[in-house]
Amino acid sequence: MRLEQNDNGNNYALLFQKGNEKALSFFYHEFYPALTHYSFQLTQSRPIAEEIASEAFVKTWRMHYKLNSYVGIKAYLYKIVHRDSIEAISNEQKRDKSYRQLPLEIETETP
Repeated sequence: MRLEQNDNGNNYALLFQKGNEKALSFFYHEFYPALTHYSFQLTQSRPIAEEIASEAFVKTWRMHYKLNSYVGIKAYLYKIVHRDSIEAISNEQKRDKSYRQLPLEIETETP
């Protein structure tokens, strides 16, 4: 149901701006698969990508009153997914680095 910038998409965008949950559902079905795929391309983790895409909708919904166009909502979602995917990668790298810096305690048996 990819609509891009047609009137129907912008009608949903205006409803979204007013807090209409059916409009939220429309955009979820419209963009969730592509957002998940985009995040997966960056993170290489399906569970992380799914979480990031889902959370992008929560964050976008919190700002619904500022978003009034199909393109604007799409851009906002992708911006969040991009930022959060990069942050997830950075956090994973920091975790890996921390684990590598932990001293290894090797138990040796004394005869």
